[in-house]
Amino acid sequence: LNWDVQANPCCALFNLVLTAAFQFVLGTAPLVDNFAHVFGFCMGLISSFLILDRLNKRQHCLATCSRRFFRAVAACCVLFVFAVGLGVLFRVGGTEANEFCPQCARISCTSFPWGCQAGSCWWTCDTMQATMLCEGRYRPVGSPANSTVDLKCPVRRGGYRKMTVPSVDATVWDEAHLAELCREHCPGA
Repeated sequence: LNWDVQANPCCALFNLVLTAAFQFVLGTAPLVDNFAHVFGFCMGLISSFLILDRLNKRQHCLATCSRRFFRAVAACCVLFVFAVGLGVLFRVGGTEANEFCPQCARISCTSFPWGCQAGSCWWTCDTMQATMLCEGRYRPVGSPANSTVDLKCPVRRGGYRKMTVPSVDATVWDEAHLAELCREHCPGA
């Protein structure tokens, strides 16, 4: 909208697109919420039509009327998107989000590097999600092939439930094994 104010508008646009693409790729990491990036970008773009004013004001009626029209449309879009977001939040809030949209998990977490085979990935979403939700501490008891693990499983209201898992082979203990134990013994992990 304010192309004549920028010294090099194509370079500024390229910089914005490159930054948005970098943030989207960064959002596929397991600990970063890509939904916040994408929808925050969309709301910021729509809100900018509502809030920001043109720096080079044209005084004829067509420009003033079109500016008012675009602001009214942007205000309606902001209210609509906000209402839909609240509706989805409260509608999906009582159910499991994966049941509502099974493929949406790929937007916020993707195995990296993309297309990697099991064992060669830097991270997998299942492993990261399970290890983020539950904690485990290896405790040697007897032989390493027959030890125990103390798990802290999350419960719905923000607390943890502690449990001891007996007969764990400590010779193969790693993060993937912890994730497997969390999936087996912690409901919802």
